[in-house]
Amino acid sequence: MTPIKRGWRPQGRFLRAFARTCSVSAACRAAGLARRTVYRWRDADADFRARWEDALGRGVERLRDEAMEAALVGTERPVWHDGRIAGHQTVVDNRALWKLLQALQAETYGPRAAELQAQRERDAELALRLEKPKSARLPMRPSSGPRPSARNRAPNNRTVDEGFRPGSVAQGIGGRFACA
Repeated sequence: MTPIKRGWRPQGRFLRAFARTCSVSAACRAAGLARRTVYRWRDADADFRARWEDALGRGVERLRDEAMEAALVGTERPVWHDGRIAGHQTVVDNRALWKLLQALQAETYGPRAAELQAQRERDAELALRLEKPKSARLPMRPSSGPRPSARNRAPNNRTVDEGFRPGSVAQGIGGRFACA
C-alpha cells in the first residue's frame, strides 16, 4: 500500500473547483484554503503545477463552450408583464459571437484584419516579383542617361547660388519685396 501524499484531498478539492470556475480565489474559498498556500504548492511541486495547468485548460474549454452556446443558441430570459413572468424569450449575444470570432480567427475578424490582409497582398506581390527572371523585370528608372539635377534649381529657374542676393527682388507671401 502506497502512502497517501499529505495535502492530497485539499489539492483535489481546489483543482476541481478551479476547473469549474477558472478563478483561484473562488476555488480557494470552495476548498477552504488560502491563496498563498495554493501558489506555494504550485511553485514547489511540479506534479501539482501540471495538474493546475490541466485544470485551467479544462476550465477555459468549458467557458469557451458556454460562450459559444450563448452566442449561437442564445439564453432564455423571462418576459415580465404586470409584475409576472408572461413567457420566455431566447436572446442571442452577438457581442459574444463577435469576440469569439476575433479570438478564433484574428486574421479575418480581429482588429488588425485589414492591416494583415494588406501585408499578405504586399508579400504576394513581392513573391511574384522575385519569381520573375531578371530580364522580365522592369527597370527601376529609364536608362536615358543621367537625369539633370534639380537640387540646385530655385522655382524661378535660377540656381541657388545666383538666387537671392542683397538688393535682388523676390516673390514673397505679401507680394514683391527687396532683399536688403
